[in-house]
Amino acid sequence: MSEGYCLHTSLPYACRNAKSMLLRLGILFFTLHLTGTVQAQIDSVVLTPVVIYGIPEEKYLAGSKIERLDSALGNIYSSNHLGEILSFQFPVYFRNYGNGMLSGISMRGTSPQHTAVLWNGININSFSLGQADFSILPAVAFDEVKVYIGGGSSHFGSGAFGGAVLLQTGSDENPLISIKQEVGSFGRYFSSIKTSLHKGAFTFSTSLYHLRSKNNFIIHKTGERQQHAEFLQQGFVQSIRYNFSSTRLLQLDYWVHSADREIQPTTGNPSGEDEQQDRSQRLSISYKQNNRFGLLKTGGGVVNDEIVFNGNPSNVLRWIAFANHQYSFSNRWNIQTSIDWNHIIGKIKEYGQEPKEDRVDIGATL
Repeated sequence: MSEGYCLHTSLPYACRNAKSMLLRLGILFFTLHLTGTVQAQIDSVVLTPVVIYGIPEEKYLAGSKIERLDSALGNIYSSNHLGEILSFQFPVYFRNYGNGMLSGISMRGTSPQHTAVLWNGININSFSLGQADFSILPAVAFDEVKVYIGGGSSHFGSGAFGGAVLLQTGSDENPLISIKQEVGSFGRYFSSIKTSLHKGAFTFSTSLYHLRSKNNFIIHKTGERQQHAEFLQQGFVQSIRYNFSSTRLLQLDYWVHSADREIQPTTGNPSGEDEQQDRSQRLSISYKQNNRFGLLKTGGGVVNDEIVFNGNPSNVLRWIAFANHQYSFSNRWNIQTSIDWNHIIGKIKEYGQEPKEDRVDIGATL
């Protein structure tokens, strides 16, 4: 077919399609010619296989719902207490008695006394209050938060019938340094500093925080500002980790927390003048060994909780030791054995003496 015929024919599209086809073939041949000069990398690197020994706890918690707090959410709301953040993300209910006042958790319809709160494996529920007060558990103090919704008393010890909240400090993912300053309404000021340093096999993590609020919001019923509801919280968390190897770890954690608050009165009793101070010191030491013989975790700690209500002190001192071993055999069966010991000393005036108690829990799961 000649070019002149294409211009006068009644089928001009056929001519244009032929030219387009020739152009595409030219581009194809040119691309194939270029590929002949391209050389691929012929060297290869053989990676040494890495074997990780470990048994996840989820294997022993059939029927339980396991949730992890979103780290981004925790960073954004680090100035809030733990109860406020958990209620954002998880289907758990908190009974709050005012901003900065007592906050108790409820899982599966159980009371706060039926939920265990563990910090680095140590139960930190108040033995005098009977539960954990989430309003004095600042989110900035923790690097990892897990929530187990379901009966786990056999796994986490007494008081975990409704569920358990696991708190961990000393993560390797901490930033080198993080400084936060917040200023809010009703006289609210929050300051925090978090640092992390890696030196050889050592890892040092430090957290400092300070929260104050006048809490003088306007009461809609009366149009007046709330009186006698100010609170102050401050604390310090130090974590030291030493990695003997990729499968052996020694960790030491120390946490001191102080809270002073004016108990917010009810609208029916606006002249209330109750005050409460909470003082806590917690020390935890643990050793983990993870190899083909199983996962071993052992350690102990000291917990000293003091509540001063209207000048009346209540102090409980606990010495704690624990050991836990998990093993998997035949690639089908997993077994876990554990033992926990608590030596409790109560320093409460109403008792007239210092009562002492020893508790030993022994458990096995297959």
